[in-house]
Amino acid sequence: MKIREIAKIANVSPATVSLVINGKKGVGEATRKRILSIIDDFGYEVTSNVSRKENKIFGNIKVICFNKYGDSLQGIVEIYKKFLDELTREANKLGLAVDISIVNEKNFSDFFEEVRNLDYHGIIFIATEMNRQDVELISDLNIPCVILDNPIENICIDSVSTDNSNMMFNMTKELFEFGYREIGYIRSTIQLENYKARYNGYMNAIKRFGLSTSRENVIYVKPSFAGAKSELIKYIQSDRKLPKALIVDNNMVYAALINAFNTLKIDSSEFVLIVVNNDITNQVLGNRAWIMDVLPETMAYHAIKRIYEKIIYLDGNKIKHLINPKLIKFSSEI
Repeated sequence: MKIREIAKIANVSPATVSLVINGKKGVGEATRKRILSIIDDFGYEVTSNVSRKENKIFGNIKVICFNKYGDSLQGIVEIYKKFLDELTREANKLGLAVDISIVNEKNFSDFFEEVRNLDYHGIIFIATEMNRQDVELISDLNIPCVILDNPIENICIDSVSTDNSNMMFNMTKELFEFGYREIGYIRSTIQLENYKARYNGYMNAIKRFGLSTSRENVIYVKPSFAGAKSELIKYIQSDRKLPKALIVDNNMVYAALINAFNTLKIDSSEFVLIVVNNDITNQVLGNRAWIMDVLPETMAYHAIKRIYEKIIYLDGNKIKHLINPKLIKFSSEI
């Protein structure tokens, strides 16, 4: 008799049955007795108490990393590696084994159909590059799911992401309060949901405080380091004036901007630069950079905690975790 069959009879999750079989905490006494009674009735073989203590893994989850753009979106793969490492570490702490798959847009549909038939207790999707249609597919799965790093709105699904819109609104507001009236924004031509939300927060603040909405203050660059650097150099060398306060979409664009400044022998300390950080070294930072420090370990912790709650307690509620990262200012003048 399989664990899933016992779980169905006991009206609990397979993970709860696994906890009982392996002698682990986290199950009420009445539920534990009911499951043990079913096990006895159906003759399920349970290992000894000694082996139960040695077995620290009680369940398994699938982590699916959706890499839609491949290597064309530079810097994103490094972020995924950090997410995968942290998710695995946090899952193992709670007794969950992790099976990882990386899929792209071409094989996602086929892989998705396969997932429906896989025997996992839950699935976490690293959904950074997913669009609304992708997330809607996930919301129809009849298995505990959590999406990570995608602030998609108006879809009923558990998620953990940065509160991109409010974060960028408040950053723009702070620049305004420091006296800046021309605040620029450098955007990647590939617009992920995170980037869209950040830009919306910026534009909401621009309109709220009556700041310039000139199109020249919004600069679009290619999603590669070389492409972004080349376009930024062209922009700086043109007749258009670069605002003294600049917000950038991501780490790669920030690094390209600093490199463009260095190539043109421009002192970056003349500007206040804001970047949302997943992993950026101090060597790249200017002395007037404001960093919104997004920690992969924080997001991974909340994603694993949520999938654990859904597995163990059969929590059918949908919860969106929005994380507002701390602000770090590298500046001696501000």
